[in-house]
Amino acid sequence: MALAELCEAYWMPVYHVLRRRGRSDDDAREMTQAFFAHVLEGGRLAGANPSRGRFRSYLIGALRHFESDLREREGRLKRGGAVVGEPLGSDHVAEP
Repeated sequence: MALAELCEAYWMPVYHVLRRRGRSDDDAREMTQAFFAHVLEGGRLAGANPSRGRFRSYLIGALRHFESDLREREGRLKRGGAVVGEPLGSDHVAEP
């Protein structure tokens, strides 16, 4: 139940941060959902330490990393990252 309360309490602040960073309404909603799924399934909340600062600051930092990873994945796909390469065999050696 505590996780549900946490998500309910922080869903709108995370959504608003994404909107302020230029995401459309639909993109911000989808990213907020994906972010919370990412944080909850990966056990990343264990990294929050009250002695290191406020929980909201921790979440914003985690969101920044999530966005960075997402941009990196999107960029990789644009450059053909989804294509599986095949090694050239010895019969494909370039001649001088």
